[in-house]
Amino acid sequence: MHEPLEREYLKFSDDWFIDRYFRAGSVEAALMAEELPISVASYHRLIQRMGIVPSAGRHTSLPEVLHFFKVKALRPGTPLEEVYRSMPPSFQTSLMTLHRIYHHIERNLVRRNGVALIIKNDEDSILVATERTENNRYKLNGEITVPMGFSKDTDSAATAIFRILQQEVSTELASTIFATNGKMYTNLEDSPQKPILKLRILDVDVNVYEVTLAPSLYNSFTSYKLVNHQFVEPLSLLNVDTLRIGMHEIVCAHVYGAQSVVQLSHLNQDLLAFS
Repeated sequence: MHEPLEREYLKFSDDWFIDRYFRAGSVEAALMAEELPISVASYHRLIQRMGIVPSAGRHTSLPEVLHFFKVKALRPGTPLEEVYRSMPPSFQTSLMTLHRIYHHIERNLVRRNGVALIIKNDEDSILVATERTENNRYKLNGEITVPMGFSKDTDSAATAIFRILQQEVSTELASTIFATNGKMYTNLEDSPQKPILKLRILDVDVNVYEVTLAPSLYNSFTSYKLVNHQFVEPLSLLNVDTLRIGMHEIVCAHVYGAQSVVQLSHLNQDLLAFS
């Protein structure tokens, strides 16, 4: 399935501002990117009125940090500073942040939360997509992933799920089908889901939820974070070399069932084995 073309909106309309918000990642970033005729407070009110779930705060780039610690795991015994010096100039995460994350990994501590979505169709295939390469500051080809991102400690399951639906599944539907003031959100709040897996990746606990969408929505997959959305047979992914960290565990949990306890990712296990 090819990525639909990004939609054009009437300049300065509500949908136009929402689109700018998703392009930039936050209200503040959107206002810094270009001069817009709206105040910070008014922009936040618009986001809330349109049923958009605000971003989960300023976070380190998850793909970037995953790449760093994947390299670290492949070079056991190598000091963090040496791995850090091998990163390209475009790498932005600070060495202090990487040391803090590694400290948390060694002590099995959690600093942040995340959500991953297994979106199923009627043929038991699941939705995957590829990271947009322009978002990869380490300049590698995008990895294949299910929709996945950060959440807040205060999020309900529905709020955390809808943030990912809006940002990584369909920005086009963010203010309609996937709006938090709509029926789909209300139904999910009234019948909250339990995660099929809680996976610890680095110092992030990722709740993995299974979600079903109406087939009529399959042609509306658009995101500024992911491209090439497509449904694939789950087990076929286990032979793919370009999976994002955690995907192997997520797919296996979906196919074979998950443990009730927090599962350590293979990356964490590898890092702990040589710490």
